Amino acid sequence: MSKSNLLDKQKILQRQSLSLEDKIEITMRRIKDFYNHFDGEVYCSFSGGKDSTVLRHIVMSMELKMPFVFSNTGLEMPEVVDFVRKQASTDSSVIQVKPKVAFNEVWKKYGLPIGSKKVAKMIRVLQEGDNGKNTNMHRLYDTGINSKGEIAKSWKIPEKWRVYVNDQAPRITDLCCDFLKKEPLDTYAKESGRHGISAIMADEGGAREMRTQCNVYEGKRPNCAPMLFWLESDVWEYINTRGVEICEVYFDREINGCRVPAEKRTGCMFCGFGVHLEKGMNRFQRMAISHPRQHSIVIDRMGMGRALDLINVKYLPDVEASND
Repeated sequence: MSKSNLLDKQKILQRQSLSLEDKIEITMRRIKDFYNHFDGEVYCSFSGGKDSTVLRHIVMSMELKMPFVFSNTGLEMPEVVDFVRKQASTDSSVIQVKPKVAFNEVWKKYGLPIGSKKVAKMIRVLQEGDNGKNTNMHRLYDTGINSKGEIAKSWKIPEKWRVYVNDQAPRITDLCCDFLKKEPLDTYAKESGRHGISAIMADEGGAREMRTQCNVYEGKRPNCAPMLFWLESDVWEYINTRGVEICEVYFDREINGCRVPAEKRTGCMFCGFGVHLEKGMNRFQRMAISHPRQHSIVIDRMGMGRALDLINVKYLPDVEASND
């Protein structure tokens, strides 16, 4: 990380320790700066999740006019889709975009999302084999040796994931989001001439943790992440102190006599990224109770069950635990 990026990262960490009121003030400034820079030609991503619901609430409190764009992949939880439709019924600025290709086409052509985007890309490249065009990348992921002949251990695939690098294993991909999430929003941005504002937070980890600037004005995709320095606890404090309505899946529920723990994050129901890290009843175990039809599709028809078996991740709920 460069010195300037390191300083920016330190600023993010410092801002994470601020009070909620201070964070709201900074967030509003970032939104207003971005809005003014592009003369109001902006839009706000609205997934129906709690974070984007809070961001929408903040934008509306500022009385700024912009579309709230819901990218409906066809894989959102039904409750989330219903929540977005409810908001749209009273707010014409909530609009919907859809991908050009269906999720089952992406799954059949490219494979399943497992591990993380980084891990899934490693697996995909290694499953494809050295085709002459990806020789350096293939060697990097396989051996940890880069194009300069230097050791880069962090880029060698961990042994845990090598179970997928064989002809019998299900195909794994990191490309789902590109087709199902990014493409519809990129197309909307290009056709509308608007630039996106989203509720991503460094606290979520992964690639988002590496981002150090809230507002990006240059490049192919100028964008605004005004809540970058917020923590999960800040989101809940905002919801509870402002009485913000959020989707029901963020609370414990009882379904058919079984207790289903609250969802911590929502997104594509069939995504396997990070499921191996979940404690307690994981997303697929919860889905077996709350959405048995979707569970059958992803686990049986799409083959996610077979993929999860290879890394010993359960996808059926423990009956006794679910009834506690």
